[in-house]
Amino acid sequence: MPQIENRLRKLDTELSLLVEEVLRIRNYTAPVVLEQFYEPVSVLDAKGKKKTLINFTPEMLNAWICHSSQASFIKMKELEEGILSEICEGRLLSAMTLIRSHFEAAGMACLCIDELNKWFQTDDSSVLRDIIPITFLGTSLVRASKKFSPLEDGLLFSEQDKMPTSKLISAIDAFVSSKEPTGKMHSYYGFLCEFTHPNLRALRDYIKTEMHEIEGWIHKYKSKADLTKKHYGMMLDVLLTSMKAGHASCAMLREIRITEQDGNVLVHGPDEPQLKEIWENLYFFPEELNERLKTIFSYQN
Repeated sequence: MPQIENRLRKLDTELSLLVEEVLRIRNYTAPVVLEQFYEPVSVLDAKGKKKTLINFTPEMLNAWICHSSQASFIKMKELEEGILSEICEGRLLSAMTLIRSHFEAAGMACLCIDELNKWFQTDDSSVLRDIIPITFLGTSLVRASKKFSPLEDGLLFSEQDKMPTSKLISAIDAFVSSKEPTGKMHSYYGFLCEFTHPNLRALRDYIKTEMHEIEGWIHKYKSKADLTKKHYGMMLDVLLTSMKAGHASCAMLREIRITEQDGNVLVHGPDEPQLKEIWENLYFFPEELNERLKTIFSYQN
């Protein structure tokens, strides 16, 4: 990682604020210890293909919180290594594809925070009873088995369709919005999908185009994009947004524990000092970055 850090710092002096903030969060989250935890057996009520959790207990909730935070944390940290390496190599498509995966991992932690907050406020556990089994036992193979029936023999009775990605991105949007969700994170994710799906729009940086002398264009594809400061700024900007939302959510989840006393459910943490630390060290954008490069849709201009 030190070699990658040195290469990132040499990209462009105008990108130094973004680079240093990305690296600061990487270093801040490096010492995090992932604690061992207990998960009870899930008792499910199967209604058709939908599975609903019956044993909605503090032990089950704590297991779900730990799974969501630790799995998201590991995925983000692992992906960040690859993303920063690809940025250093100037590989636009692979960097953006990995950032998209990072967005989804961050979204899982944000979803856990969002649904826990709704439960705290309404005491309605119905959504959590549906989401927890999907989180534990959701798989894309369920959908694939509809096209290739032999897959069904390898699926467990408890396995079901995966969590819709739109829910994950909506959860990030809710987390980063100070009031009502703005939909901005959906625009970020849609932009990332352009580089993942087989669309021509994402290949504009890999094509040299000239007007034909009569009508139309002459195109020549190239194997490597010629990236500018705006390209690098765009990649770092989107990555930083995902890192801040994801790591801040994971830090909050690590401080939450559910207990029961005399038949009452009690929620513990994070307290005000812990929230302040999470805000200042993970989520807060330094003043210099509040008006960031604004390159998300204009980087090719």
